[in-house]
Amino acid sequence: MKVLLNNSAAFRGYTAGDDLTEAIVFQSSLPACGHIEMLLKIVFSQLNKDDPGTTWAQEYRRNGNRSLSVGDVVVIGETAYACEPMGWKRVTLLTLVGQ
Repeated sequence: MKVLLNNSAAFRGYTAGDDLTEAIVFQSSLPACGHIEMLLKIVFSQLNKDDPGTTWAQEYRRNGNRSLSVGDVVVIGETAYACEPMGWKRVTLLTLVGQ
């Protein structure tokens, strides 16, 4: 999994071509339940806690990253999802950051 923070206009959502910065890449130890929405909910929850309970979220915080917000992107496998005001939207990235 990969978390990309959006450096473009704050809280307006993701738009193709936005400037994204790779914040963390980690192997998911999340349950392979087949429910992407559940995985995204866990990632969002962990990255919005001051004292997260997972090692990858603790590393994310130690690195000084801000909370996950609208417009940020989470990549699971080869599929990218942008954080929306209500839920997530599957998006196509022009290029995958860090590749």
